[in-house]
Amino acid sequence: MRSDFRLGPARVYRLRGGLCLVLLLAVGFAVSRPGIDNPWFWDDLHLVRPYSLGEIAQTWHGPWDPDGVETPGYRPLQTLSHAARFALLGESPAANRYLTVASIAVAFALFALAFQRLGVPLTVTTAAGVIAFSAKDMAYTYAWVSDSYHALQGIAFAVTLVGLFAAARAGPRRAALLWTSVAGWAVTLLLKDQAVVLLPVLLAAVLYARILGAPTRSYPEGYAALARRARFECAGLRRQRHLAIYVAAITAMTVVELVVRRVFVPEAEAPALDWGALHSVLRELKYTIALGGQEHLGAYVALAGAAVIVVLVAPGFAQARPAVTRLWLLATFAAFGTISSALFALIVSRSDLVFFPLWFYALFLCAAVAIVLRLVWPLRRLRAVSLAVLVLLSVLSGLASVRGGSAIQHSMGPRSELTLTFDYDFVYGRYARAATIPSRRAEMVKRVLRGVQVPGPVMGNDVRSPLLGRGLGSYPDVVRRDPNGFFSDDGH
Repeated sequence: MRSDFRLGPARVYRLRGGLCLVLLLAVGFAVSRPGIDNPWFWDDLHLVRPYSLGEIAQTWHGPWDPDGVETPGYRPLQTLSHAARFALLGESPAANRYLTVASIAVAFALFALAFQRLGVPLTVTTAAGVIAFSAKDMAYTYAWVSDSYHALQGIAFAVTLVGLFAAARAGPRRAALLWTSVAGWAVTLLLKDQAVVLLPVLLAAVLYARILGAPTRSYPEGYAALARRARFECAGLRRQRHLAIYVAAITAMTVVELVVRRVFVPEAEAPALDWGALHSVLRELKYTIALGGQEHLGAYVALAGAAVIVVLVAPGFAQARPAVTRLWLLATFAAFGTISSALFALIVSRSDLVFFPLWFYALFLCAAVAIVLRLVWPLRRLRAVSLAVLVLLSVLSGLASVRGGSAIQHSMGPRSELTLTFDYDFVYGRYARAATIPSRRAEMVKRVLRGVQVPGPVMGNDVRSPLLGRGLGSYPDVVRRDPNGFFSDDGH
């Protein structure tokens, strides 16, 4: 007897999202395995801990770090997330890292589902997630527990896009979805104040949703047509009451965030045009696809240049091909997102703040490859083949690039030079006054003790050098300078 069983659109949407999440989880657990069992590292030692209600309340009208040793900023939800982590998982760095990996996978899966709402093939955005997950600098997010807020911020911003893109075709539920997007944006800002640089991306996403939410026959074909359509949509916002309120709300929230930061945390770092830091972020993107984990500047320039050329010439091949036009619009949006999110570096001079630039850049590369594959295999029956090839390429590039992330995780290991240097800072140096759990401080002293007893290099580094430079050349030096009395004079 013939069966008429069919999955409805909603079930297909959830099934595809589930498969995307499973693939991202598998990639995440594979790339994070070298550092899962590392001890707490640097900021983890005093940030991931129990907090009093008074400390949590203080972060809403003052700096986010109650100890006052971290870079000042207005990030109340970041401190709350650290407290929640400790309450949930306690003294287990490994469990915290597994949670972070799962959070990154959820963020990338939500990004994929958001763009699927506008007709972008899920395989393109899933491939971007695989590439970004396996990039070298993503290791900072999943190996450094206190940097896990990037994953939570990714989830919040993904929810922002899901609500916005779903509202483009939602009809009566449009208002509720837009307010969900507003809530996601609020959480994004409160996790880290530098997220204000994502406002241009979000405003561009409004136009992107309006263009792709319209019938395919009205898609712009070419950059001049895209510019005219963008001007038309901006002028028409006044007639779209829900969207006008939405744009006003997210813009006002961003301005309020900057004002509150200035009032409550006047010592916070002021935005500055640090072009050197911006250059360092863009330079780090060459590790997105780093064969063997090594720096290949020529390959980076060739790959990025080829992708740019494909996107620039794509409109000439997109006439009467809405699928190619959709991918071209995706690549254009991803390029803008890469540049805009890289402006993090204009506010905080750190090249490891590349969570969003990495994902947008990976999305740009995957969109360019998908354009080529769609032009090479235009027949409908070959589309699945072309998209499967794209996912396979992303997995292979991820495997080739994972060595760089593994090196970062090893540098955070219990016997690395970096770990011992920061252990010293927590026991004797500028972090000594931070609120650290006594058992952790005892472990740090023990690692410092083992460090001065190591006869030679460990994992390519002379772990004694940072300790010898600080006057710790022997076990008696460690005992004599231990301000907390974890070791007695008889060595026990």
